[in-house]
Amino acid sequence: MSRKSKSYKENAVRMMVEFLEKDQVFQEWDLRIKKIKKVGHDYKIKTQRGEKLLKVGFEEDRILFMHLALEHLVRHGCFRGIPRFIPTKYGDYYVKTDLGIYYLTDWIEGKEGKTKELKHVLSFVKLLAEIHLAGVNFQPVPYWASGERYDDISCHMAEKINKVNENLDKLPGELRDAWLSYETIAQEAQNLLKVSGYHILQETAQTNMTLCHRRFVPRNGIITKGKGTASMLCWEHCAYGVQVGDLIYFLGKVMPSFDWNYNAGEQIIKAYHLIRPLSREELMTLGAALMFPAAFIKVVEKFIKGKLEQEKINSKLKKVKIQDERKNSFLEEFFGIAGCAFWQLGEEDPQIWDMHVPGFVYKKSMDDDEEE
Repeated sequence: MSRKSKSYKENAVRMMVEFLEKDQVFQEWDLRIKKIKKVGHDYKIKTQRGEKLLKVGFEEDRILFMHLALEHLVRHGCFRGIPRFIPTKYGDYYVKTDLGIYYLTDWIEGKEGKTKELKHVLSFVKLLAEIHLAGVNFQPVPYWASGERYDDISCHMAEKINKVNENLDKLPGELRDAWLSYETIAQEAQNLLKVSGYHILQETAQTNMTLCHRRFVPRNGIITKGKGTASMLCWEHCAYGVQVGDLIYFLGKVMPSFDWNYNAGEQIIKAYHLIRPLSREELMTLGAALMFPAAFIKVVEKFIKGKLEQEKINSKLKKVKIQDERKNSFLEEFFGIAGCAFWQLGEEDPQIWDMHVPGFVYKKSMDDDEEE
């Protein structure tokens, strides 16, 4: 750790101790601070009743939704890896002050999940499947605290495309020229999403009130000491939504670490599927979302933010091209799809989709039930 970074952390801890003492926050839990350490954006607190994790937020609606979501998961059998809020001596689950909203969980001892370790990745994707199984019929929270993200996948695509097009005049020639090809792929991913049954997933999610994490990646979790089980710590972005969106986000973050290797991808998807079976619509939505040129758009966003020097653009584009070739090979081998052609299959014969996920037995869809 650099001297500057160490000084920053020491100042942050000192200020936090002053805030806690000023607002008498820990008296709400009848706890005494023996030691405090900054860990990321949070604080590890040693007390007379063991080690705790102190978090600070500023949006009460999000914090209340998060607390109710975690309690729902525990009540429905998902006990493992869930950081429940510790109630105060008055039965409240967070403390509001002028300086923020404080909430407390038990400290989970372990190491940060590693994206490059397949064993870690499989532990986390199994936990995700368990969370999704339990995260159904999550009853309404107070209207002012309800978080709904039923159109996350489609909105994400549209927002990314619009962002590039809005800044096109500011981009150097290399990025503008590359966008001609990548925009076509992005639009084809949108077209596939339209025929994938995504609208059915949205309707089902709203009917079943399904819960999504929305930032589910190994680095946001812990592999516990001894047992080696996965725990997910960061729940600030959870909301109602289409659950396959979590799997899309997860794969988009971890698969580049495995160079989109087929065996790794198959293990990850099937580990999830064995616990929480995927439907035909979810598989096709997954394929559409992974087809989207996220890596290229990330390069564009870095340039727009001033985090990418122009002389490094070509080397970045070469890396993106190699990564996309590997991703396309995975999509072709797993889904039986090749680049831009597969969205044109359409839905005239639903059974045609079977041929594009070899050996994969999917869950019945809502349409299948209606036909019966």
